[in-house]
Amino acid sequence: MAELALLGALTGLQTAGVVEQGRAAEQEARFRADTLERQARQSQVAGARDAAAITEEGQRRIARQRARLARSGVVLAGSPVLALGETAADAARAAQQARTEANVRADFQRQRAAEAVAGGQSRRFRSLLRAGDTLLRGAPRFGGF
Repeated sequence: MAELALLGALTGLQTAGVVEQGRAAEQEARFRADTLERQARQSQVAGARDAAAITEEGQRRIARQRARLARSGVVLAGSPVLALGETAADAARAAQQARTEANVRADFQRQRAAEAVAGGQSRRFRSLLRAGDTLLRGAPRFGGF
């Protein structure tokens, strides 16, 4: 009788250990996902900041071009206006590129976060299956099944 109680306690402890491993794996995955989500938000903030800096630099460049043209007495029509427009378009493209790259990085990090969560849930589910297997293997020792 004492042997059966000991076997039952050991089976219970083993089962609890397997379940706890799965829970810990899921918790670790959620922590990793939270970290990746935070990094994704930081990437987007950095991208917006970079885009704003690029836009400001473009505006400064246009102002310098206008000032040079005004000092030289060139009328702002025709080619000079086209040059200013091209500078503005270059700055807009560069700013958009910075935003796009930041969004791509953020999307990648969010995908990794989703994969981490799914992996943690999968490990927890597998631990529950192993726990059930442990209980089923231990049941015949107690005269069950």
